[in-house]
Amino acid sequence: MFYGNQALYPKFCVPDSDLLTISPPTQALDPVDSSLIGVIICKLEMHASHSPATLRGYIAMLAVSAASRGHGVATALVKMAIDAMAQRNADEIVLETEETNIPAMRLYERLGFLRSKKLHRYYLNGNSAYRLVLLLKPTDLDASTDFALDEDDLAPR
Repeated sequence: MFYGNQALYPKFCVPDSDLLTISPPTQALDPVDSSLIGVIICKLEMHASHSPATLRGYIAMLAVSAASRGHGVATALVKMAIDAMAQRNADEIVLETEETNIPAMRLYERLGFLRSKKLHRYYLNGNSAYRLVLLLKPTDLDASTDFALDEDDLAPR
């Protein structure tokens, strides 16, 4: 981030949490006035629909102020969440993002997330979403996650 002639970087506040439930948010603060410019909320829990059960991280929300976008704040917040969940032995991390949110899709895919499923009319506004998965440990893909795309995913836009 640049403020005036000086390059300043946001300060990140990471709460001391076990991340086994929805954690207090990790925040990015503006270096000039300490105002909130970004936040990520995640959780880590056992996911029993897989056999064997997996420890699944979930990114529930990521938000960055409009003025702070494009400066790496979202990338830093997501990387911090990934690192925190990996340190706590997560097998995978999942999230959903609106299919029209191209900047978010690019961010997550750049960090290694894969589209696992299209969720039609997922949001209250009727828009569809993609479920994205980041595998942190080797798994049997056939048994754990369906990475096949729907016909709609293959159609030209």
